[in-house]
Amino acid sequence: MIKNKSLCLKKSIFLFSLVISSFAFAAEPLSYIVYDYQNNQILEQKNPHHVLPIASVTKLMTAYVFLKHNNDPLCFNSITEEDTDRIKGTRTRIPKNESIMCYQLLHAMLISSDNYAASSLARSVPNVSKNKFISMMNDTARELGMTNTHFFDSSGLDKRNVSTVSDLVKLSKYAMNMTDIRQISSRNNFMMNLMGERGFHNVAFNNTNRLIREGIPAIISKTGYIKESGYNLLFVSKNKCENGRVIGVISLNNSSSENRAVFTRSKLSQYGCLEQRQNYGYQYAKNNVNNNSNYTYTKTAYSKSNNNSNYHKANYKYNDINEIIADRSYDSGLRLTKNR
Repeated sequence: MIKNKSLCLKKSIFLFSLVISSFAFAAEPLSYIVYDYQNNQILEQKNPHHVLPIASVTKLMTAYVFLKHNNDPLCFNSITEEDTDRIKGTRTRIPKNESIMCYQLLHAMLISSDNYAASSLARSVPNVSKNKFISMMNDTARELGMTNTHFFDSSGLDKRNVSTVSDLVKLSKYAMNMTDIRQISSRNNFMMNLMGERGFHNVAFNNTNRLIREGIPAIISKTGYIKESGYNLLFVSKNKCENGRVIGVISLNNSSSENRAVFTRSKLSQYGCLEQRQNYGYQYAKNNVNNNSNYTYTKTAYSKSNNNSNYHKANYKYNDINEIIADRSYDSGLRLTKNR
């Protein structure tokens, strides 16, 4: 009898843990802003002038200054000992001492947030030292009206690289006008082609932004993380939002990479920026699966309760395609899983 009760208790605990594990809680970041770029309007904000470390979001300024001042389309540089990260001890998959096009370094920096590439680009402008390049970053910040922003390096590894979400709106406006930043930062992945001592070889890089990897399109995007900064993200949606608006979400000091993605996705959903992606998902299901019983259909939904600031994530299963097509609720993506 005691054994049976113990077994029932264990089963209950197990079932309860399964229920709990199907939900994820994403606390709001310490500071954020939701901005309408089309109408130059703040839609939401929290601690917009709170000065915080921005980590690798720094690399948007690095890219902006490099592209603005480098006039050589055939610029080459290499990763050297000078680029070694002596602050956080991060590494790179880019081979050292191989001649690499600056354009490829720019890809590695903006897509996979490579710190060594950021360091190399800071000494790639002709007749400009790395220290001078950092000064140019700070001069540019002042020119753009970023009064609460300061840079000490080109990668964001230095915790003294600080800004505010309000200042980052200003940077993003200018960065969006640069074709290379738009095209590169929004890419899902990139293959670096190299010719060195080992002969011809490739190095693959994936975007550090989970939303990009999930297929949510961006005009520009940049993640950032060091221990002192928490998880940061600047994301401007390529999908038109409600009333055709262009909306961006900038958040600093999220508690995790998961929470960063959940929070940003929830804001994009709130303003209708994911509707286009939803329709693609439903159409894909309708056209490619054709109600095949060999598939299970799931979606992930996010909602916010009235009594707290956490976003709740839950997975839902559908019985058939018709249920999916009929459902136009708060959706962040459709997944089709083949039954085993």
